[in-house]
Order: sequence, then C-alpha cells, then structure tokens
Amino acid sequence: MGIIPYDLLFNVAKYPKTGDRSRRNDDKYLFLESIISARHKLYISYVGQSIRDNTCIPPSVLVSELLDSIGNSFEAPGNEVLERIVTIHRLQPFSSAYFKGDSGLFSYSLENMLACAGAGEKRVPRPFISQALPMTAEEVQAWQTLDLDSLCLFFSHPARFFLQRRLGIVLEDAVPLSDERENFNLNPLERYLIGQNLLKSSFSGVTPADFEPVQKAMGQLPHGSVGDYHYQEMSIEVEKFLEKIEGFIGAVPQKPIEVDFEIADFHIRGRISEVSEAGCVQLRYARLRAKDLLKSWIYHLICCHAGPADYQGTSFLICKDAAVQFDRVTDSGPILQDLLGLFHQGLVLPIRFFPNSSYEYAEHLLNKAASEPAALNKAKRKWLGSQFADYATGESNDPYYDLCFRQSEPLDEAFEDIAVRVFSPLLAHCKEIML
Repeated sequence: MGIIPYDLLFNVAKYPKTGDRSRRNDDKYLFLESIISARHKLYISYVGQSIRDNTCIPPSVLVSELLDSIGNSFEAPGNEVLERIVTIHRLQPFSSAYFKGDSGLFSYSLENMLACAGAGEKRVPRPFISQALPMTAEEVQAWQTLDLDSLCLFFSHPARFFLQRRLGIVLEDAVPLSDERENFNLNPLERYLIGQNLLKSSFSGVTPADFEPVQKAMGQLPHGSVGDYHYQEMSIEVEKFLEKIEGFIGAVPQKPIEVDFEIADFHIRGRISEVSEAGCVQLRYARLRAKDLLKSWIYHLICCHAGPADYQGTSFLICKDAAVQFDRVTDSGPILQDLLGLFHQGLVLPIRFFPNSSYEYAEHLLNKAASEPAALNKAKRKWLGSQFADYATGESNDPYYDLCFRQSEPLDEAFEDIAVRVFSPLLAHCKEIML
C-alpha cells in the first residue's frame, strides 16, 4: 500500500480554526493596518471613471466596504456623508470646475487655466498664407527671366512650386523601410521608368538586348532570371507601343526649337527638342494625366508663338492609353500672357489650381455640358478620392496642398475661375485621335 500525502494547508482551509491564517483576509488585514496607522489624515485614491467615455468604474471591494461602513455609521444633513469625503475629479485637467471657488476643486496649472478660459471662444482658423508674400526688386527681376521647364513645373503643382522656390519648404515623404525579402515584382513607378528608358533607347537606335546591362546597372530590375523575365516582358510591350505610333515617330526629325523671346515683362528661354515634320511630339509611356496635357499645351503655345516660320503648327501628346492632337493657335500670345499672369500670382500666394481636379471640373463643364454644381461635384470626388474609382488617393492627400489649404475650402469660386482660364483654350484646341 502506498503512502497517502497529507495536505495540511488544504485541511486548514477546509476546516479553519480560530487564529488560523486566511489568505483571503490578508488584504483586509493590511488595509486595516493602514487605517490604524493614519494619524491626522487618510488619503485613498482610485480610478473611478473611464478615461475614454467617463463612465463609472467601481472601486475595489475593500474601498467599497469602507465607504459602506462610513455611510452606515455617520449621519449628515441631506444624507451627504459620502459626498463630503469622496471627491470626484473631472475627466480633463482644464475643466472649469478646477477654477471655480465653490466647486471644491482647485489647480495651480497656468496652462490648464488658459485653456479653460479660451474653451468657449470660437476661433476662425487662419490660413497658412493670409496675405501676399512681398518680393524685392531683385527677386522680381530674377523671376522675370524664366526657363521653359520652370513654367511647366509650376503648372504641374503650383503649391509645391511656391513652397519650395519661395519659402524653401521641402516636405519629404517618409522613406519606406527596405524589404528584407528579395523583390520579385516591379511596382508601377519602376515599370514606368523602365518603359521610358526602353522608349528613349529605341529612339537612339539601341536594341533592348544591348540596353539590358545598362538597365540592370540602374538597380531597378530584380536579380537573376526574374529580372530577365520582367525585362523581356517590358521589351515586348514597348515594341508593341512603338508599332502603334510608327506614323508619328517615323516622321523626319527637325532641328530643336530654341526659345528666347520676351512677353508680358517675362524673358522666356528654353529648348524644345521633340520636333519632327509632323510637329512637336511628346511621348510618355504611362497613362494620360492632366499635368502631361498642360506641359504639352505650354510647349505647343511656345511653338506657335515663337517657333520657326516653317513650323507645321500641330503638336501631339501620345500616352499608353490615349493620344491628343493640338491644332494651331492663332492667338497664342494672349493665352501665354494669361498663363504668365497666373504664374506671377502663384509666386506671391498659393493659387487654387490643382491639375487633376481643375481638369475634371473644366472638362465636365465645357466639353460634357454639365451644370456648375455637377462639374464641381466631379472635381470634389477627384480632390477627395474615391475607393470605387482609379483615383483612390485624392489630390487633397498631397502634403503641399494640405499645408496651404487645410484651413479653408479649396474648391471655391477662385478654383472654378482659374480652372476655366487654364483649360478653356486648351480644350478648344485639342482633340483625341486614334493610334
């Protein structure tokens, strides 16, 4: 027969006697010792309210029993025993109860007192730039000499141009962490850069096979056979794209147009190299965007205004999904002056021109005969973004637009006016063509 162990502690807990230790009453004993040790005052604090929604949280069993004992042992006028000994603090330290003489609460915090004093005031949010930024005579003279690329860059993102060129504010995007795993796919930006490089190399007479080592040295392709596969796939796509636009790229190239003229107190300089006997041809191995239209439109206006006498007067923008033709503009001078006026305005104050949203508004208003509220609603969807469209991320998420216009309504009357001023002549002189 084996030996049966005898659990003395279990027996004591099951059959307690006077003087035996009770673990259940240890907390009560320590709590009672704390009360007896108090000489003049006893301070007990506990979390009695939720920090999220201010709902009541009951105290521990010991504190609850103490409160019940005090409530049953003493009397006060109006049965306010517990109200006299229990102080309920407010959820926020800047509550007005801490700064009233009859509330029983007090605070020495100057910051919270100031916050309480201004809690009821309604303040109109101030914009980032409330008035025009002045320019010195030297700055005015420096900006009057303008290169063509800077003009195109301005209309692609006026707010970023203003913050970077005038205020020196550069809002860098957060650098993504390097993936510890080997990359086997190409993101959209990498695909665009590789496709654009292949397109340029094909124009220079370099075959995709000869250009592959150069592309690998750029570090945009995955390593090994995976990178070879993606490169071959991109090469086939670019070759098909070139076959579609053979009629445009097969035209006899012409000498680049050197731009050097004065208009509206501006001295415009630059060079347009994508010129053939068919006109100025801009190629972009990506989807058509509003900023591409604006750049091609500005190039086209420059060619019509200051181009050579034998210039054909037509320009083309060819993208992967669409192609656009610009007809000759006889009144290119006034249109250029209006654009330069907006450029000067955008140097002293951020203008409410957002290429994608502005184009959406102007296209629906002018080309699709939509009403102003309907066109503005389309622009707002472009501005805010939509998870059910191809522009899930709206322009409002851009950090430069957010900094300049977060405290105001960006799509106001000024937005509508500038959108029509910029895109009305553009839409009147362009048409979509089939490749």
